[in-house]
Amino acid sequence: MLLVERIKSAVDEKIIKRGVALVNKSKVVNVSVKGSTVVGEVLGTHRYNVALDSGAHLHGSCTCPAADYQAICKHMVALAIIYEQGSSKKHPTLENWLSKKSKPELLQSLLEVIEQDETLRTIWYQKMELSLNPPSEKELKKLITKALPKRSIWDYQKVANYFQNATEKLQAPLDIAKSLEPDAKIDFFGALMNRLGSVLYQIDDSYGYRLDLEHSIRESFKQSYSDITWDNNQKAKWLVNELLNSSEMYAEVLQQAIENDAQTRGLVLSLCQSKLESNVKLTNDNRRLLIRILINGATSWQEEVKYKALIAKDCDDYLQLAKICLKHDEELDAEDWLLRAKQKISGDFDQQRWNEMELQVLHALGDEEQVWQKAIANFESKPSCEVWQHLVKSCEQLHIDLSHHRQEIEQSLIRCLDLAINSAFESEIEQVLILFYLHFSQPEKGKPYIAQNHGTPAVEQLGLALLIDETDYALNLLDTSISRDIQMGTKANYHWADKRLDKIYEQIKSNPRALGVFTEYKANLEQLHKRKTTFVKLLQARDDYYVPQK
Repeated sequence: MLLVERIKSAVDEKIIKRGVALVNKSKVVNVSVKGSTVVGEVLGTHRYNVALDSGAHLHGSCTCPAADYQAICKHMVALAIIYEQGSSKKHPTLENWLSKKSKPELLQSLLEVIEQDETLRTIWYQKMELSLNPPSEKELKKLITKALPKRSIWDYQKVANYFQNATEKLQAPLDIAKSLEPDAKIDFFGALMNRLGSVLYQIDDSYGYRLDLEHSIRESFKQSYSDITWDNNQKAKWLVNELLNSSEMYAEVLQQAIENDAQTRGLVLSLCQSKLESNVKLTNDNRRLLIRILINGATSWQEEVKYKALIAKDCDDYLQLAKICLKHDEELDAEDWLLRAKQKISGDFDQQRWNEMELQVLHALGDEEQVWQKAIANFESKPSCEVWQHLVKSCEQLHIDLSHHRQEIEQSLIRCLDLAINSAFESEIEQVLILFYLHFSQPEKGKPYIAQNHGTPAVEQLGLALLIDETDYALNLLDTSISRDIQMGTKANYHWADKRLDKIYEQIKSNPRALGVFTEYKANLEQLHKRKTTFVKLLQARDDYYVPQK
């Protein structure tokens, strides 16, 4: 079935009509195909990034607000139409057609297009003014500040407008900058990258509206760096000085330049080392940045440990050092870093990480009995689903056979449950018991602990384990999570509900009896949630997938 036909069966006619209207207005641009995914941009209130996966499971994404609650929005429809038009027809390219026009005709056409669009008119007039009156390097840098003013912006529409305006205002300065001498050019693009990184400290661009602009600046910087004719010492000094005055984004670009310049890298590392050892006053951020450069350039693990130790400040930093030493069979050094990490523990997460590393260090030191005693003591001190998973993972890594300690763990959990009756911990321990019995392939023994835990991950796992033998009962357990997702009413939640159904189907598709029960459950689900039309159409579009095997 063609992509557009599949979409038509899944969405309302009015959305199809809106998508067609966008196509008729030539709003779809930059269409390309990556595997089974079609991507492109649609010009609407903003420029929206759109993607459609045309594989077995029709799924789309779009940066428009409607995509948060619609499975398929009008922009996705427009993209699908343009994609299929392009794949079924061989159109002459616009470039070939224009190449046959005379210069006066092209000039007239260009003027007509510019005059019809206020934004284009502003950009071209600015280009003209800067070309007729070339700005000095200082004046050119001022245009960066005007295009990227520092603002605190969190609303996504305002952020989109901000970067759209910035891109428009920077088009002419970027053209001028590309014709500068190499020294001035790299100075300009370095300042522009630094400014963009600085404004992002105050702007929430979670949707990535600045990415096109950022990519353009990064590429221009790389080209400028390759064009400079300084000797390696000059390059190294310039790179280090820029690093000490850079935003996080610009520092990342500079580090890439250092990594890709083999002839300069050694000189940069020497300068970083000299800066650290000299009496030059450095901010904490600058000091850490120079050390990160040295860490990336370390030629041995001992050097890596040496530099990382200079900036270690919290529990995780010291645990990383212990991990490196363990990897290189330096158990005693790892034990020393572990003791330092213990002094920096702050909160349950740190404690859990420290406990895991302690087990690894004890195992490396050969004290197997103490490893198990510590592991079970850590578990008993706060039995929870997360701690149980950590215990299982640790035992796998340390080659401890949990089946040898099965009775001990079970008795411990039952004691903990008796103490936790009518407390906030009762439900958590019941879930651990469910996971415990699942681990030892005894799902039946986990059923008594379901009562107050419907919809939890532990009960979902139990439901999946019982699908073949007790299909009706298992679907009842799994329905809580599925129905909860559907009731949320957003595209993302519909997607997760669909994924849960997929998981069930994949597990039972080879069992005709269980598959028949599932088909009936799916039909009841559609009827129960018939007002959730987007979700129902999503299921109906996949009816050919959920078909009982005969």
